[in-house]
Parts: sequence; C-alpha cells; structure tokens
Amino acid sequence: MTPPELTIVLLASGLSTRFLKGDKLLAEINAKTILEHTIESFSELSAVKKLAVVGSQQYQRSNLLKQKGWNIVENPNPELGQGHSIALAAIHIVTSKKPTDVLICLADMPLIPAHHFKKLKDARDEQAEIIYTQTDDYIGPPALFRAHLLPTLQLLTGDTGAKSILPANTQTKRIPLHSDLALDIDTEHDLNKMNQYLN
Repeated sequence: MTPPELTIVLLASGLSTRFLKGDKLLAEINAKTILEHTIESFSELSAVKKLAVVGSQQYQRSNLLKQKGWNIVENPNPELGQGHSIALAAIHIVTSKKPTDVLICLADMPLIPAHHFKKLKDARDEQAEIIYTQTDDYIGPPALFRAHLLPTLQLLTGDTGAKSILPANTQTKRIPLHSDLALDIDTEHDLNKMNQYLN
C-alpha cells in the first residue's frame, strides 16, 4: 500500500530568548541564515508539502520562508511553546480535509543532513506510527507521525511534546543520527560550534 502524502511541519516560532544577538534563526554562517541552512536540508524530499509555523510578528522569518515556497501557519502566541505550535499545524492540516503524514522538524537544528530526512520518510510502514530520530542521548524531532495521529496532535498544549499524550502502546521506530548533527542553536556558543563544524 502506498503511504499517504507527507507534509513537512517546520516549527519556526521560537522566541530566541537565550540568544543575545537578535533573532537566532536569522544569524548568518557562510552567508546563509540558520533558517536557510535548515530548509536546504529538505532537498532530497520530493513530492511533499511544506508548512512552517511562524510567530505572527516574525515577519522576516515568514518572508524568507514564503520566498522559498513554504506555506505559513501564523502562531499568535509563540510563548506558549512547542506543543502549541504542533497543535496549530495539526489543526491546519486536518481542516484542509486531506490529512497527510507529518514530519515535524525544528528550525534551529540546521545540521540535520538531507539523507536523514529521506530515511525518516522512507521508513514508513504499516507497523510504525511514529518514527523518531535517535542519537546517543536524545530521542525526538525530526520525527514522523502517521496521518491517523493528527487528531491527537491537535490536543497538545504548552511546551509538552507528543509523547505526553500518545497511548503507551503506540508503535514507534527510531532512525539513528550522529549526536553532533543534532545540535540545536540556542546560544552564541552553539552558533560557534556550528561554524566550527562547517568550516
């Protein structure tokens, strides 16, 4: 059986509270913003929909994403956290009346390689309902959720992740990733680590 279509959901409404030099997603390395580095990593995913959750006042992020062909879901309350952002995306997809599988990704993880996203997409089968990324000490996004879980994802609130509301018997699969590539940019120190990795 052919899997449903896939929507990439990019969570890009974080407030950058720990980044002291402005908007972390617009900080540049090698003449590209962190946000540009992140979205370029989806290059090997064909025939997918692209949806980004962005704060209502985060105009520069929205404009950049629109220029790159992304559809935008506005988040009027980005301070409510990641779970709230996921719920907004799930509601948007469900109301479109054509539910798809969803690949939830964080905009501040720019080192995830293109082939890892492709592995997540290709790992779909009838048993696995969620396909997580796993490093030595981390299990989480990027993570792929099957379409039938969208109504559950709509219920997320605050900064809680999907694990908190999914049944314990939910079937999962894990795709390994080197821990260096799971770097998320929260501080200037993280930005320096990324710069050292790329150069």
